[in-house]
Amino acid sequence: METTKKVLMLEDHNKSDVYAILRWLMQNFNELRMKDNLSLDNKRLRCNEYIAALLTQEFSKRLNRVITLGAKATIPDFLDLFRFSGKQFAT
Repeated sequence: METTKKVLMLEDHNKSDVYAILRWLMQNFNELRMKDNLSLDNKRLRCNEYIAALLTQEFSKRLNRVITLGAKATIPDFLDLFRFSGKQFAT
């Protein structure tokens, strides 16, 4: 709860308790309703989740490759699952 208080971009008197936050929400309802929920400008990006999503995507691709091999998969195929070079994630 304390971390959320620090992150909220509100005046301190609007963060004092739950009732103060609800009061602020009701007072600013129209402005909040007009915001685009899908815009990254209105989202707090979490670096760890972003990195994990990239790794999960790559790992899933490699795992699917091994699963499609089935019984024909060899030890080198399984080792390739965990071999990451730094170049493939560069943009």
